[in-house]
Amino acid sequence: MRAPNPEKIFLQALIQTTVAFHHLQMGNATGAASLMQRALRKLKPYPDSFAGIAIRALREDLERCLLDLEQGRTALPAMSPRIELFCAPAEPDI
Repeated sequence: MRAPNPEKIFLQALIQTTVAFHHLQMGNATGAASLMQRALRKLKPYPDSFAGIAIRALREDLERCLLDLEQGRTALPAMSPRIELFCAPAEPDI
């Protein structure tokens, strides 16, 4: 609650993502889609990686899941997003 921006918005997006999938598990596809849309809006301005997490991959997974929901597909195993650590290429030793 007291985190500074941009961390606060980022954490809100991760929480919304988690709650979206909880809604989906409970059979509330409408609530899940709404939270995914809100999380995507929050994640949009972030770079491909932030706070050690691969944001681009997460956004792509959320977009895929949202499209599946909009097309009536709600099977959880096929829809689960990934939260991956971002590993930057190693700097060469000089």
